[in-house]
Amino acid sequence: MKFTGSTLQKWLLICFAAFVILFGFYAWFTTPDETEKSVLRPPEGPVTESGGLVFSPQFQELEANPGDDSVVVFFTVKNTTGEGIKIASIRSGCTCLDVSIDKDPIPAGGEALITGEFDISELRGRSIKSISVKPDRKSRPVVLSTSIQIEELYTLTESLTTWKVGDKPETKRVEFRVLRDEPIRILSAESQREEVTCEIEVIEEGRAYDLKLTPNSTDGSLLGIVRIESDCELENYARPLAYYAIQR
Repeated sequence: MKFTGSTLQKWLLICFAAFVILFGFYAWFTTPDETEKSVLRPPEGPVTESGGLVFSPQFQELEANPGDDSVVVFFTVKNTTGEGIKIASIRSGCTCLDVSIDKDPIPAGGEALITGEFDISELRGRSIKSISVKPDRKSRPVVLSTSIQIEELYTLTESLTTWKVGDKPETKRVEFRVLRDEPIRILSAESQREEVTCEIEVIEEGRAYDLKLTPNSTDGSLLGIVRIESDCELENYARPLAYYAIQR
């Protein structure tokens, strides 16, 4: 068959269009699987085994931002036996965690994904949360743990200021220090007991403050708090508390 110049151009355009269409179908069918794996794959770490199931990782660490309401963690479980295994129980070690598994029973040779959602709205610093999984009634339970580190915005030292009954009613300081780059200003600090006064001393505006606590006397036991009002934009961090006590 003899091709003219215009006919050859048409054939080349048709072949190129077919290639583009086939490549589009390939990308359409392969991309979701790859995306799902990158999102759902748990981090690598130490594994543990019980009742023919291998759990990974047994322990993991993650960081969360101040102001986050929750974090989601993932663990994989692989059935290494030749028959399906049904999970006897799966529960969290606290009330602030929602736990689920996507396959139960887990098919022979198959894998399942355990998902845990932690409520971290009230957490500060480092906390460890756990999920307990019991493969069957005869196997030992497996504890899957997650260490959650939440960045500190500021420090409050000492969080509890104490005097002993009969001591000299001297002034003691509570140090408020900002750790992040953005400033946090103390707007007010009020003692909730009239027997102890609170005065704010500005060390560096937006960075460092001292609260000077002074009891009128130390004749009797006393317990109270200082309510601090700041301009922090995160609601859970805007009103920290400092505690004080006169103890026997």
